[in-house]
Amino acid sequence: MMNFKNNKIINVCIIFFILNIIFIGVYLKKSIYNKVIVIEDKEQVLQYASDSIPVKIDFHSKRWGKVIVTSNETLKEFCNLVDSMPRNDNFYNSQMETSSDEITGTIQYLDGKKGTLCLGNNLRINDVYYGGNYGAAYINRLRNYINDIFCTPSVLAELMNDKNKIVIVDKYNNSNKCGSNDKTLIKNKILELKRITDNTKLEKAISDKGDLNYHIRIYNEDSVAIDQNTLDYEKDSYDVISIDIYENGYAVVRDYGNEIVNSFYMEGDLNNLCDRLFNR
Repeated sequence: MMNFKNNKIINVCIIFFILNIIFIGVYLKKSIYNKVIVIEDKEQVLQYASDSIPVKIDFHSKRWGKVIVTSNETLKEFCNLVDSMPRNDNFYNSQMETSSDEITGTIQYLDGKKGTLCLGNNLRINDVYYGGNYGAAYINRLRNYINDIFCTPSVLAELMNDKNKIVIVDKYNNSNKCGSNDKTLIKNKILELKRITDNTKLEKAISDKGDLNYHIRIYNEDSVAIDQNTLDYEKDSYDVISIDIYENGYAVVRDYGNEIVNSFYMEGDLNNLCDRLFNR
């Protein structure tokens, strides 16, 4: 009889203990969830935020020159791409290698502070390295995004300068070197081009561009001509950027200085100008 009473008391205690645990769990859930937690040190939080928000980036490319980015949408996409990249913890294997496709830049943050970036075989932002042995795909993705920013009519027009060698090549592979006046005419015409970004229009441009009439080839300032008459260039020099002009007026810009050659489509009319410059 005594054992029965003891068992009954033990069972009551166990049930009471379980109910207490359930009650405490429900209380904590109501206390923690669905409530706004206020951080008292508001100034510190705002400081952290402003330290990490870029408001302007100045990109510089050895081939393309300089471009300034202030668009919130573009800056946000750039930050998203960087945040998705793996960090390279091996500092000594992360040293940047100088190359013709290297991109450098200055980042200005919301609080007025400035940082630096360098994109080569890895990405360095201030003292943080991204990429590493398994980061090639991330690096290429970021490089393509930045190259897309560079490839605008205004930036392309700035390449028509006396430092760069500009050559027009027709569909029969005949060449004509451009002088200063020719470069000015081409520059003004390039400024009238419009970049094609709409997917439907881009598909039409790819399928309906017609025959290739001319190339405008932009050689970097270090290219040296062997023979000024034949325009034969040294084997280790190459046309850095080519503007391929098609029958219907579309211009396809290709940067051959990159490991992966991208094509950027623009619409306008360079055919008539090339006819005049080539057949005068």
